[in-house]
Amino acid sequence: MPYPAGGGTDIMARLLGEHLRESLGQPVVVENKPGAGGALGAAEVACSTPDGHTLLLTAGGFVIGPSVLKSSGYDPVKEFVGVAQIAIVPLILVTRPDSPLTTFADLRDQARSDGDRFTFASFGNATPSHLVGEAIKRLGGLKMTHVPYKGGAQALPDIMSGTVDVAILDAVSMTPQIKQGRLKAPAVTGLKRQWADIVHSSGVRAD
Repeated sequence: MPYPAGGGTDIMARLLGEHLRESLGQPVVVENKPGAGGALGAAEVACSTPDGHTLLLTAGGFVIGPSVLKSSGYDPVKEFVGVAQIAIVPLILVTRPDSPLTTFADLRDQARSDGDRFTFASFGNATPSHLVGEAIKRLGGLKMTHVPYKGGAQALPDIMSGTVDVAILDAVSMTPQIKQGRLKAPAVTGLKRQWADIVHSSGVRAD
């Protein structure tokens, strides 16, 4: 697991690990090796003995890393074989419950007003959430400042306290926070309406 504990990919790894344990009849250990947007863990698996006992469960950063890092330490094409796709998970733009931002238009307007003083958090450099934030900046002509974290769970305290204005994180780990009223979500990515409906349950209109 090349990401910290508590994130969406980690949650799915632990659920999958339990099913594998029952199916295989032997222990399955989920080992977190975070760092460099997932590159450190992927590089370690690339160097492991190819005996079928070491698996990598990863996300979009796995293919992004070698394109943007000077040395990712692995080749996603030559050193790995895909086994199965587990899930397709959208990203959710979240902010603290008392934030004045309730729609994507609110974010755009405040970011234009504040310039680089407006901050967005991601779960690491060169990760999908980072690239989505950069795309928002480019398409909207904005000057937001990126604040990388080692996973969504690590960003939560700063989101809730208002240290960062917004965060772009995964729907799996953030949905419980939204439902409990600890966060609100002005926008959600993805093509399926069901994720937007989850955000609606927090009383916020999602763009």
